[in-house]
Amino acid sequence: MKPFEVALFKHFIESKGMVTVYINTYRKRHRKTNPISIEEFLATADVNEVCSHAFYFVINERWGYDYWTQMQKEWLEFLKANEGNYSADEWWKLQGMSKILRYNWDAAKYWRQENRLTAAIRLGIDLSLLGLDDKEDKAQPTKMAEEYIREKGLEEFEKTKAKPEPECPTHDLIEVVDNDEDDEMDILGDFVDIDLKPKTNERRRLKDNEASVNTRRNSFRFTFNQTISADVKKRGGYEYAALLRNKQGDVIIKLNDEKGVPVQDGTRTREKSNVVIHSQVLVSKLVDFLGVEREYNIVNVKEVAKTDDFVAYLVTKI
Repeated sequence: MKPFEVALFKHFIESKGMVTVYINTYRKRHRKTNPISIEEFLATADVNEVCSHAFYFVINERWGYDYWTQMQKEWLEFLKANEGNYSADEWWKLQGMSKILRYNWDAAKYWRQENRLTAAIRLGIDLSLLGLDDKEDKAQPTKMAEEYIREKGLEEFEKTKAKPEPECPTHDLIEVVDNDEDDEMDILGDFVDIDLKPKTNERRRLKDNEASVNTRRNSFRFTFNQTISADVKKRGGYEYAALLRNKQGDVIIKLNDEKGVPVQDGTRTREKSNVVIHSQVLVSKLVDFLGVEREYNIVNVKEVAKTDDFVAYLVTKI
């Protein structure tokens, strides 16, 4: 996109309140064919793809494929409506409409406006055109061009960037589930929460409304308490366990004899053994759905439906 179009795009994203979301999503999941730098991407992107081809999309994500496809349409409408409202001839003055270009989306503190000289260097503007006076930008940078720009934040980002995801065949969708805590996109995105909660006693007996989720040493085990286990055994056990989730984010484990992952129901073992689901796929998705952080977690389980063919338990984080 041309600098004038980049400025309009930044105004558009800002008007939607999506600046932080766009930046953080690009940093985490930019497409492999796109540059690491968001500013470089905006400068080279097609106006018709700046939303729809910026990054990979995640299934069940709040801001996924449908959202950014709609944003692409609205952006093009915004561009068409505003192309004639401003002059693109003197965008390099970084004033008025183009003043927004002074926000460097590659910088660690991207919400802070750069002075005109810094922004001009980053954008490759001929400094003789600016005519800066003594009241503005007195301090001359000791480094120029690319080296100076990298000092302002891009190098810091490159060190912490996630690996780009592989290409996906359908709408660039990645079949993973977002952890809401991971996708908390705010100005404190460079900080992580320190877990101050005391660790629970992992050896204690599970209560009647509890189950355990264990991913330690790649065990991937979901273990029911002995009360539920006894009830399952009384029925004769179940062959499979399925994982269900509704739009509100409620999670259910359904024991049945038709589909899902195998269940170790303990019908052939000692009487007091627990029913266990040993599945990397199911447990990994459950961990993501619930947003639990430790390798061993106690969760709440509640029976919400039962027939001759299945039993369903609502699983919630304590």
